[in-house]
Amino acid sequence: MVLLKLIELVQRQEFETACGLIRTKQEEIEKLKILDPDKEQLRLITLLLAYSGLSFIELGKSDVIEITKTLDGPIIVGQRVKTGKPYIIPVTSDLKRIINYYFSNSN
Repeated sequence: MVLLKLIELVQRQEFETACGLIRTKQEEIEKLKILDPDKEQLRLITLLLAYSGLSFIELGKSDVIEITKTLDGPIIVGQRVKTGKPYIIPVTSDLKRIINYYFSNSN
């Protein structure tokens, strides 16, 4: 249902509303209380994908979340697995927090 609503908003070029809906869903995911520790990793991966815009297949690469520092701020650079096209993802504070949390708790 949410995906259909997003498509409708984008088609009507109501980008502000669409972004607000995405932020709301991300906030809902962030607030989920983890009852099963095995699902915490899944929650973190879901948040990583949401904040970065990466597809699940990209997570199989060894350098997928290797952060590069630039004059404009930190970024993630790579090539899409499926298409081979390059991508540049600015590392927001939310994305950096998820990456740091994931690596500090994955040991």
